[in-house]
Amino acid sequence: MRNMRVNLMRNMTSRSSVSVVIRAYNSEKFIKDALISVLSQDYMGDIEVIVCYDERSRDRTMDVINGLSKISYEKRNIEVVRHAHSGPFRALQRCGFENSKGDFIFLLDYDDYYPRNYIRVVVEKALQFGASFAFVKALKVNDQGNVLGALVDIPDNPYDVRNLLKANYITTSAIALHLECLDRIKALLKIIDHPYYDWLFEDWLIALLAMKHCKPLYIDDAAIYYRVHGQNITAGTPSFDKDMLNAEREFKTFLAYYMIEQDRLSKGELKILRKRVLRTLIYIYRVISRYNPELASIEVAASEAARMPYALIRKVIRSMIKSL
Repeated sequence: MRNMRVNLMRNMTSRSSVSVVIRAYNSEKFIKDALISVLSQDYMGDIEVIVCYDERSRDRTMDVINGLSKISYEKRNIEVVRHAHSGPFRALQRCGFENSKGDFIFLLDYDDYYPRNYIRVVVEKALQFGASFAFVKALKVNDQGNVLGALVDIPDNPYDVRNLLKANYITTSAIALHLECLDRIKALLKIIDHPYYDWLFEDWLIALLAMKHCKPLYIDDAAIYYRVHGQNITAGTPSFDKDMLNAEREFKTFLAYYMIEQDRLSKGELKILRKRVLRTLIYIYRVISRYNPELASIEVAASEAARMPYALIRKVIRSMIKSL
């Protein structure tokens, strides 16, 4: 009887088509491993790989992609979509999301990769529990493929949005969305079309929105491999530019989430959000003080807010003051 149920689930799973979105910008060193990890999945259904190729790339990324495209993989297809240079968030939103046609949409950074059974396990579990947003843990690996440990710890209650506001534990490559969930998120993201939001933590924002507007499922017996290397935007060797970029992206992520969800925020969420915004502004000031002490002044702590559209910052401040 158990074997019959397993076979039935696998038949249902194989009828679900999958899109895997990979953004490619100067990615020749790692993208081959990412692509092969998708093309060699043991999943029985159709998989399309949507490669969002940034036209400002200056390396051999396209040569690597073209080489793999010539190899025949059953039920596998690579589609390259060229787009003008943009940040990671807009590339995902305007290229990846708009060109995905699968029942399930998986996200994969070009320097990460999947275990061979990953897509099958995630789709099976999502269908079994009726989930439209699935996420897993990320394991850090080095260039030799050695596992270095978990990227971040998953909290005891991973479904509490308040925990996710405190710290992001869902990286891009660990996200899978059903088409129904993706459509909801696409509609919500239209609210933050202003160029100010072009650089933010897209995985964090998408996870926050999906946690609230879709049916989430944490799959604790699956994981993706997160490659640690010197070119990581969010990891690797600290520097002034990298620390400032990450601080600004964090700040903008909180503001974007607030602008989208402001009328639906609970008091607990708003309390955490206020603290995180203020902490991030203070952190920006500390980064400047650490690397460029001669520039440190109290005015610098507010410099990020000064770059925002006036009407936007006024609206945010007024709303937050009212909630105190």
